[in-house]
Amino acid sequence: MVGILAVLRTVGRLALRDLRTLTANGANNFFLFCLLLERSGAFLWIVAGLLILFPLSADPLRRVPLSRWNAWPLSAEQRAAIRAGSFLLSPAAWITAAMVFLWSRPADGLRFAALSLGIGAGSVGLSTLAARVPSVNPLRHIPAFPGRFGGLVRKDVRQMLSMLDPYCALVLAMCGTAFRLAGQADRDTRMGITLLVVLAVSTYAQLLFGLDSDSGLARYRLMPISGWAILGAKDAAFLLVTLPMVLPLLPQTGLAAAMAALTIGHHTSVTRRIPQQRWRFGGGGSLVLAAFQVAALFSAGVMAAKENWFLIPCLGAYLISLGVYGRMFDRQAV
Repeated sequence: MVGILAVLRTVGRLALRDLRTLTANGANNFFLFCLLLERSGAFLWIVAGLLILFPLSADPLRRVPLSRWNAWPLSAEQRAAIRAGSFLLSPAAWITAAMVFLWSRPADGLRFAALSLGIGAGSVGLSTLAARVPSVNPLRHIPAFPGRFGGLVRKDVRQMLSMLDPYCALVLAMCGTAFRLAGQADRDTRMGITLLVVLAVSTYAQLLFGLDSDSGLARYRLMPISGWAILGAKDAAFLLVTLPMVLPLLPQTGLAAAMAALTIGHHTSVTRRIPQQRWRFGGGGSLVLAAFQVAALFSAGVMAAKENWFLIPCLGAYLISLGVYGRMFDRQAV
């Protein structure tokens, strides 16, 4: 019994540390925008909340290395007891308990528990399958891109798709496309949804090096490639992920807003690396920069929707930012 409690205490600490990573990385543009909308942003909160359920419902024992789990002197009954107890340490179980006992909403608690158990079981099944059959991982099937920097772009696309931000944008884009196909979305509505899609991924534009390890950054310094090319490869990955989602909506608005987000995001990406954790929403830098970035992407997107030629100054501002911060990245290597 003592061994079981010791293991569960460790698993509980790991689960609490995992929960803190959901909010420890700083400001996210999408969540800040939802806070400003208050009640009218309920749908946006639901979209984000469903995505957060995936890390919340994950098996706490996944953090225990398999070699250590197999080496522990535990019987089959003890391992079964630890497995059962670990589900009670999941953040989803804590939320269910709060709904049932604190908020007196047992029906909502049971529905939430069923949803989180389903998501958790699906996540465990998929992760187990991916570990045993790596070829089923869709990120491994991203094709190589042509050109000298195609390998870098492919790696950066994989990195971006290991964050939750693009999937939030994808849900919004799918809803907007469905509205358009149903004839319920006029030009202004499509413009608004397009801006929301870019807003959902805009925080990542501040975190272009957030998933690179220290050894990865050192490798960049050793490569015979200019800083603007390294930064440009990351920007290309950002655009390759973002633009297909806005094509059915208002592509000129999406392109202008995406370039504006990258233009402002270069500053934090290069001057202040903020480490990120995979399968979480990105957390950016200061609130001032986040507000400036959101204002820039909304302004650029609205202007491009009215006048297509506004894409030219957006492109010019982006290229200037790429050159300035590319040289800054080179100087950091000296």
